[in-house]
Amino acid sequence: MKIKLILLLSILSSFFLINLYSIEQIGPAGISANLLSVDAITNKIYVVSKNNNIYKVAQETNSWTQLIIAFQNGEKVNSIAANNNVVFIGTNYHIYRSLNGGLNWSIADNGITFISLANIVIYKPNPNIIFTQVDMNEWYRSTNNGNTWQYMGVFGAQRMSYNPDSDFVLLINSGVMYKSYDCGASWNEEEYSPISDMILSSVVINDSTYIVGGFDPNDITKRIFITHDYGNNWENITYGFDFNFPTDLKKIGDDIFLNVATFESESELRGVFKLDRINHTWVRLGDSFAKENNGIYIDNFGNNLVSLSMFNGLFIFNLDENTTCNLTPNNIYELSLNLCSDSNLLNTNNFCRSNSLYSFSNNQWHRVDSLYTVFEMAQSPFDPNFCVGLSVRKGVYLSQNNGDTWIQSNNGIAPNDRQLINNVHFLTENIILISGYEKNLNHFNNKSFIYRSINRGETWVKTMEVDSDSVTNGISLEDIVKVGDTFYACMHCGIKKSEDFGLTWEDAFNLNNREFMQLQYDSDSETFYLRTVNLNFSPSKSELIKTTDFVNWTDCFQSFSDDYGIIDFELSPFSSGTIFCSTYQRDHSLSPQLIFSRDFGQTWNEIYFDEINSKFILDIGFINATDDIIICPENSSIYKFNLNDVLTTDFHITPINDYALKNYPNPFSLSGSGRNSS
Repeated sequence: MKIKLILLLSILSSFFLINLYSIEQIGPAGISANLLSVDAITNKIYVVSKNNNIYKVAQETNSWTQLIIAFQNGEKVNSIAANNNVVFIGTNYHIYRSLNGGLNWSIADNGITFISLANIVIYKPNPNIIFTQVDMNEWYRSTNNGNTWQYMGVFGAQRMSYNPDSDFVLLINSGVMYKSYDCGASWNEEEYSPISDMILSSVVINDSTYIVGGFDPNDITKRIFITHDYGNNWENITYGFDFNFPTDLKKIGDDIFLNVATFESESELRGVFKLDRINHTWVRLGDSFAKENNGIYIDNFGNNLVSLSMFNGLFIFNLDENTTCNLTPNNIYELSLNLCSDSNLLNTNNFCRSNSLYSFSNNQWHRVDSLYTVFEMAQSPFDPNFCVGLSVRKGVYLSQNNGDTWIQSNNGIAPNDRQLINNVHFLTENIILISGYEKNLNHFNNKSFIYRSINRGETWVKTMEVDSDSVTNGISLEDIVKVGDTFYACMHCGIKKSEDFGLTWEDAFNLNNREFMQLQYDSDSETFYLRTVNLNFSPSKSELIKTTDFVNWTDCFQSFSDDYGIIDFELSPFSSGTIFCSTYQRDHSLSPQLIFSRDFGQTWNEIYFDEINSKFILDIGFINATDDIIICPENSSIYKFNLNDVLTTDFHITPINDYALKNYPNPFSLSGSGRNSS
């Protein structure tokens, strides 16, 4: 997988000749979002997507209406709360309030001097009382429905919950509880420590009984605790479950419900669970409700539990009927996807991935539920039924039936190395290479490695490892191209070559103080194209350079490089000399989402799309059978357009000056490279 680093920098205005181009959406439906609030009075659901759009959902008709707020540049929604048609939005700049269900909005943060990362809680027994969490977990309170706010003098509390049958309110972090018995007007501070690191969720059962869920990086079996005596003593009620992130707790009647998310999963347990106090266990609700849900918050109206999946819309579970309903917007596509590493020979792009894996068959996209937390997946160019999948923390999986089912295959791979394997390459029908970075539970280090299998992934042998303070020395295999009998690999540390099918590697090319990101080869012109990130500049800038001999180089991107960065580039397999780049603009708000060259990088053409709400194209691919180009925009779906339509359009042309890399320092000095070993 190509690791794409998007630098989001200061935004200024820009003036370009704009060419709007129509494209067709072909990817799976979904909405990429993580903020949810349910108005239990009106039964309307409010959702905030990852690209800052706000939707009001009528669950009875599955209608999604986008709510419009005039945000400032750089303003990001961080919280939403709704009750009886009153809606509050918290951003990193302001608190917005609507008194009519989101039709009209006004700024309502009078009395708050600085707003950042706002979390808003409506005290529903008295909805005129509103609490908001700002900056470094400081809390403010309003007693007049958000017209004015007063600082509460409470510092560091991570989560709030309250008893709706009394005036008791609880604020809590990993070491301190703040208690109020007068709806938040005054507070008592008490020490406690059931969870050592971070409180993610809390619920008050009554004035003396509370449950908290949190994150202990050292012990996954200690993440949910209950107290029956005002917080003096705590009992672990995780009950042996591998709950990765217990993100939300909810009390409905006498029952307690827990939402579990799996961002970097030690287990496949995710979804919504009900506490069984008699049998001392947790019961997962509804198979489809659980397996599809990887959200953060749960809410309810009546006996309907509502969960927002990060990738698959809204899920509603009826507690009386034990049935699940999925509300996915029909015309809102904001699923953040990448194309899987498809075979250059097959080039069918039948798989894409986000946190989950999707396959395309019978003209529809289907979720593959036998491979979880997908980091990368690739089909063999020698046998399309054979696939290798890489799962975060779980390591390597193999499929012999075109991705329908998977079995784990880590024979020979060290447990720490299974944490984050990020690339897979097929050299022959039987020889496979994988690479990655070792990752611990709570931090990254710079140990990178390569494993090799000569029996289709049944066993693995580590052939190379580097442990360095510099990320540019990493040996993770970003790209491999074959020229004759030689394999050329793009590693972060430079270009290496192997003539023994990846068993050993020797230096081919390096530039000091660069990260090497992509390598491709045009067989018609016998030219290598290389994308690097030049760390000599601040901020760093992208370079697209080409060579036929690894001695003489031409910079294809020189006149763009000061203003633009490259996220991805691809050589057209059906039009020699045609190159597509997805870009971001370092200093301006308006940027072409794609640029392309029809003359081997001498001149470039800009493309702007008017049908996708995204500045960044994360992935580019091709479908040989139809001459179509497919793209994956950030927080979106998959789109396609035809190459011939582009090539016959009169676009704005930006000339590129030929530039030899004579002033690059010591291009054959491979600094800090790893040692080869068999």
